Amino acid sequence: MIITLFCIIFNSNLYSISESDQYYILNNEKMSVTILKSTALIEDIILSQNLSMTNPIKVTIAKNSMDKNGNIEKITTDKTNKECETLIFDILFENMRVEYIYRIDENSLRFDVNAIGMNKSPSEISIEYHIPFFKEFKRLFIANEEFPANTNDFRTLRTLQYRKDFMIPLLTFYGDYHNNGISIIAPIEIPKPSLNFSIDPNGFFISFSRLRSSKSIKCHSGIYIIPHENDWRPGFAFLANRYHEYFHPASDSIYNSQGWYFLADAFDTKDMIERAKRRKVKWIELHGHFPFYGLYAPSCDKWGIIIDSDDLSYKTWSRSGGKKINGYHRMKTLINDWRQNNVKTFLYFQSFECWYQYADKYYAQYIARDKHYVPHSAWKLTRLMNPDPDSKWGKHIIKQFHRLLTQYSDIDGIFYDRMDYWNYDFAHDDKISMIDDKPVYMLGFAFEKLNDRLFRILHDKGKCVWGNNPSSIEVCKYLDGIMAESHIQSLLRTQYMAIFRPLVFLAYDQNPRETEAKLKNALLSGAFPSLTYGDSICVFLDSTYSILFNLLKNRKWVLDPNPITIDNRFKHNIFRLDNGDLAIVIVSMDRSALIKSPPLSNINICINIPEAKEVSAAYVYSVDFENVLNLNIVSKDDHINLTLPHHHSTSLIYLQKKTR
Repeated sequence: MIITLFCIIFNSNLYSISESDQYYILNNEKMSVTILKSTALIEDIILSQNLSMTNPIKVTIAKNSMDKNGNIEKITTDKTNKECETLIFDILFENMRVEYIYRIDENSLRFDVNAIGMNKSPSEISIEYHIPFFKEFKRLFIANEEFPANTNDFRTLRTLQYRKDFMIPLLTFYGDYHNNGISIIAPIEIPKPSLNFSIDPNGFFISFSRLRSSKSIKCHSGIYIIPHENDWRPGFAFLANRYHEYFHPASDSIYNSQGWYFLADAFDTKDMIERAKRRKVKWIELHGHFPFYGLYAPSCDKWGIIIDSDDLSYKTWSRSGGKKINGYHRMKTLINDWRQNNVKTFLYFQSFECWYQYADKYYAQYIARDKHYVPHSAWKLTRLMNPDPDSKWGKHIIKQFHRLLTQYSDIDGIFYDRMDYWNYDFAHDDKISMIDDKPVYMLGFAFEKLNDRLFRILHDKGKCVWGNNPSSIEVCKYLDGIMAESHIQSLLRTQYMAIFRPLVFLAYDQNPRETEAKLKNALLSGAFPSLTYGDSICVFLDSTYSILFNLLKNRKWVLDPNPITIDNRFKHNIFRLDNGDLAIVIVSMDRSALIKSPPLSNINICINIPEAKEVSAAYVYSVDFENVLNLNIVSKDDHINLTLPHHHSTSLIYLQKKTR
């Protein structure tokens, strides 16, 4: 490439923009980015040790939007911002005006592409970034259960869809080449009706699609490019720091409820409450208190329960029908019983689903519909609603939320179910999304707006919120704790949205194999589990693992680069605790605590953390051996070397800073 003839000298300032006859050069301490003036596109990115891309970056804006030869009308540089320097290209195509905006700061390059159509009527477009590989990078990370993976595993085109296959818009390449890695992030604040990551042997594509553009509508896209060390964690750390409110709880009081979880019912007895207490339950999701989905705080004092039932008409129910009768006084007594047993209570609530009879009678206009105008599928006997907070349905939900918190002032918070919906609603219009040139509403956008209002109401009252299976990191803004429900795959995707907030795993395990898988995977992610639904052996496993989970309270994932080196036979993770200590979980997925066999011996572990010299002691806790072992540690600079003398199925190494 021509650009390799230049002698790139990284600027001594934190970041800068300079130019030559043919190029603009954007520098910071980690990279040098060369932009060809004639195309306004990135010709090369050079990292340390002259590591560079195989080809230039390309941008494609598709569907009735632009020809190949745009006219660059204006180039602007801005160095007045104290946090970055900016380079803007205004480009006129035949049917569209486009902005390329580059911002360089001390850690990253941000490249935005914004487009405005030339016609009054909107049209659907997509904006795609094609980024070639750095050929030296051999590892790839996307936040789901398949990764990290080797880049050579992607010999044919593979496309992953946001909200379906992954929930955090981060893609990282790294390898063993001079400690280099690079992350690409789609900025969280940019609305994404549809986002795809596609990988093939030559590079990868980031596609923003189902966008709407016209003379009066500007559509947005963008990427961050972040060079960092040879690991996926530093790129994730950049994202979590840049978007703090999406990754951290809004209220630290959520940690008071961190612990074993139990799904409770409005008609549980005192015996059930006492059994849950004996099994160390810390908090419950209290379900079944409401008459039906969509009505959570009736205006009457008592009501019949007809959840998941179609035995009665709405008219009959409204005349006090229902096999079970509940009421505010009864519920307040039950909540008090849980509180008296030191169990935190979170009341069930959701915004999307509504009993079809109630929805059809009062809110038919706000039912979400597919491209054939048929109501979207939802939980049995319910309609899927569009919860835009300015709609009649959205206002109903907000009113219900207010009334719940007023009626049940002693609850610890809300358990917010069904955060997983992100359907395209063809009956409504979000002013952003378009499919087949038809305006649609991506329901995740309505949910983001509604959550912003509900969570503020909740936190203003000193309460917290647990959310179930969020569809994307966008809907997690100001969320305090997260649940992953049902499948281990769900946990392995959801865990990345909870690296700095409490996480719980509701597994519905019914046999020892399922229970042990639940416990091992929960430990690796730093999640507290639900109580088993299995037999006495399953209960024994829950009890055996409990001390390890207690050691992980208030944990946060360690995102320093390559914090552990250990034999790849073992799955592992490392956490920082709120007292400054650290915990390392080591698991053998193919070994069971119920089947004794010769242990694995003398496992060498290297721990690479900035506070290595502060660690004064290391202890091993295990579900397989009774004794707690004190390990010898050897510290040097930011490294700790130790040997785990024996391990069978699950071990936890506790690194202590102060002798206690």
